[in-house]
Amino acid sequence: MQSIKAVRGTLCLAVQQLIQYLAAFIFYVGVARFITQAEVGLWSILAASTAVFTTLTLFGLPVATQKYVSENYGRGDLGSAASISRLSFRIVALSTLPALTVVLLLSPSLSTFILGGAEYTVPFILILSASAILNFTALYGADMLGLGMYLEVAIQNLAFILISKAAGLALAYVGYGLHGLASGWLIGALFCLILSIYLMRRKLPKPSKQIRQLSGTIFRYSYPVWILAIITLAQGWADITILYALTGRAAVTGIYYLASAGATLLAIFWIAISMVILPLMSSEEARIGRQAVPNIYNASSRLLNILILPIGASLAAISPTAITIAYGQTYIEGSFPFALLTATAILPAYVSINTSTLQAIAETKVLAKIGAASAIIDIALVAVLVKPFEANGAALART
Repeated sequence: MQSIKAVRGTLCLAVQQLIQYLAAFIFYVGVARFITQAEVGLWSILAASTAVFTTLTLFGLPVATQKYVSENYGRGDLGSAASISRLSFRIVALSTLPALTVVLLLSPSLSTFILGGAEYTVPFILILSASAILNFTALYGADMLGLGMYLEVAIQNLAFILISKAAGLALAYVGYGLHGLASGWLIGALFCLILSIYLMRRKLPKPSKQIRQLSGTIFRYSYPVWILAIITLAQGWADITILYALTGRAAVTGIYYLASAGATLLAIFWIAISMVILPLMSSEEARIGRQAVPNIYNASSRLLNILILPIGASLAAISPTAITIAYGQTYIEGSFPFALLTATAILPAYVSINTSTLQAIAETKVLAKIGAASAIIDIALVAVLVKPFEANGAALART
């Protein structure tokens, strides 16, 4: 029964990822035509800013929530699952709201420092406000995954993606540029929060445990996850931020950003699989024991090999044509980064499922150590290769 549910969940989330990346592709095609290359570069820095805010204020709690909600759900103890959920929401509210207040007060100075001008204060405020709202939708999504509500998670994610991108593109098309894209993000985040509250209504009973009974367990699990998330953040955005910092050329950053965004198309498969195996492994380990984990992992890795390797190689072979069709001839410089990132896509795919597996069996400290070593190497390579090779050097370092 659990395996059938996992297959359905993977299929559901895979369809969600397919629609999500199709929407993202349309969004980036529109962005390449509705705003300048320099504005695309600045949008990538805004996206990095949201990632920083979200990572620092979530404390790794969505992963912890997902694990312990699914674990208690596997035991049939929904009262404890509700207690975990409430604790996570309380902590995130205490971190997110004060942080957002400080950011809003300092926004003119921060936008000048990060984006190079006070004229970007409004989009900076809009995008960070959206990030604060999405912190809470992330916790609702973790609850849904923990309870096996895969369809609801797909609906939640698609609501944000489709509304935010459609609204942002429409506003950019009529001339609002970065302001329009950021406004679209805020509109999508607000709708997603309202929808999440509706989808989770009456799904969990009243909490059965005191907060202080759970705090130690949650923090022991989540703090290595948080450290890993910070490391992953640095690693994931090092190429774009260092490229922008060292070259000072927003247009080059914009070209690379769209090329790398196009290369993430293959993440459709491994994100769906990773999202499913974490709660599935946690639930099955609680129900059967550790021996259930290897079978789930082996099936997932075989599926990745079948899907990622041939598609990645095919996309790499036609990279100049793909870039020209998607973004136009002016973005042809992005063909080499696109080819390199698609050809090596199997590497982040395995990183993703290995991370989910170690999180499921609570080996989060090991993840933090591995991630730290990897991030140091990655950042050093980006810093060395970007100056002589610009966008191509960023792609080489990322692989």
